[in-house]
Amino acid sequence: MSKARTGIETVDEWLGGGFPRPSTSLLLSNSPTEKRELAEQFVVSGMVDGEVCVYVDFFRSPSLARSQFRNHGVTEQSRLIIVDAVSNQIMVPSEEKYVIGDALDLNQIQSVIREALENERPGRVVIDSLEFLLDRFPKESVIEFWHFLRGASEDTGTASLVLFMNWTLEDRELNRIRQSADCVLEFETRTAGHELQNLVKVHEKRELGISESDWVRLAIREPVGGPAQPTRILVIGSKDSGKNDFVNSLCSRTVVDDTGHIGRGRDRRRLDVSDIDIEVLGDPADESFAATFRLFSREVSGVFLVVDSTNPEDIERGRAIVASSHRNVRLVVIVTKRQLDDTMPVDEIETRMELPEDVSVIEAPGTEEMDAPMALERLFRRQEARIS
Repeated sequence: MSKARTGIETVDEWLGGGFPRPSTSLLLSNSPTEKRELAEQFVVSGMVDGEVCVYVDFFRSPSLARSQFRNHGVTEQSRLIIVDAVSNQIMVPSEEKYVIGDALDLNQIQSVIREALENERPGRVVIDSLEFLLDRFPKESVIEFWHFLRGASEDTGTASLVLFMNWTLEDRELNRIRQSADCVLEFETRTAGHELQNLVKVHEKRELGISESDWVRLAIREPVGGPAQPTRILVIGSKDSGKNDFVNSLCSRTVVDDTGHIGRGRDRRRLDVSDIDIEVLGDPADESFAATFRLFSREVSGVFLVVDSTNPEDIERGRAIVASSHRNVRLVVIVTKRQLDDTMPVDEIETRMELPEDVSVIEAPGTEEMDAPMALERLFRRQEARIS
């Protein structure tokens, strides 16, 4: 049986040389882990071997995804086919060959993926990720989508990896997917003292001769040019909330990607905190307030929600954001315009927004008087508390 190696020696050894072809394998975790890094290394290994690789990305713009593959040393990307499911979500044009025009239409998603696989006949496919679909479609429909992928992989002879962070499925439902997967790799991030460790476990698949592994450290080759994916913070708020001033107070320089674009309607900056490389995403488009949160909230290390304390509608939109956020999403609320006479009391804002006790609230007297260092400290202190 032909094998698609991952390029990660320990994982390839447990898999008997790599993922079999054809196959559909599940990369599973219950919290944010290094699944994507393994999937990217899997794609890089395929391109090095001269294979066409299809990457279906529901979370990153193609320019960001391609930039991160360049960090892996892949400068010639003609064999990397990205199925773009993001550009239409954030209302920017796409230059990719395969574009999902409506990410809320599961039939269209399947149609575009099928077209890409049938036309390109790739050696490897990555679906990033299943939880995006479970956030938007009924469970049974997503399980049917999983079986569609299995059939498409079988028809085209490809090795497909499906990333999945399970915050939704019950054990019974998850087992339906696990049992039909050709391989299951489970991921965890743990602390050992003050060290953060990324671990992976290969689950047994007797019919493929794969034995159950221990939890082993996941050692992924350091990309050239630094980490492939920096820590990301999302700053979200309505147009007049003072969000842009807060972004400016966090960082002073704008990141321009290799194509020379920042991205229409999106503010992307970078700042340095000690040895941590942080990417700050801000969205000035008022109409995409909630949509942006849904798209990016699981892909970031923390969220700053900026609300105007003089605007009851802003408080209500903030309440909806808080209600839709998952408990694993780290959140700090920035309450602006505290110097004005018609401002709402903070305790009333907390009540109206139904804020959990572990969500920190920071008052900003004026839009130019925001304490960004304190806000970062609050966000990362909460992050450390959750990790420990």
